[in-house]
Amino acid sequence: IKISIFDREKVLLVIYDAVGRKVQTLVNGVLQPGVHNITWDGRDVYGRRAASGVYIVNLLQGEFATSGRVTLVR
Repeated sequence: IKISIFDREKVLLVIYDAVGRKVQTLVNGVLQPGVHNITWDGRDVYGRRAASGVYIVNLLQGEFATSGRVTLVR
């Protein structure tokens, strides 16, 4: 997941399953300006492999918020 940061700011990047349950928090902290490539290893917060399917990626970056979908294929 590629994100661009323009100012040093707090970033929260979370993966949710299709019914809205949190699967994994990928970033929760302050990032420096620049382009960041964040990798999800397909595991949940307990270290278990997530099932194949569609997941929601939610990004909160300072005052900006967006979401998108990713597909995990095993």
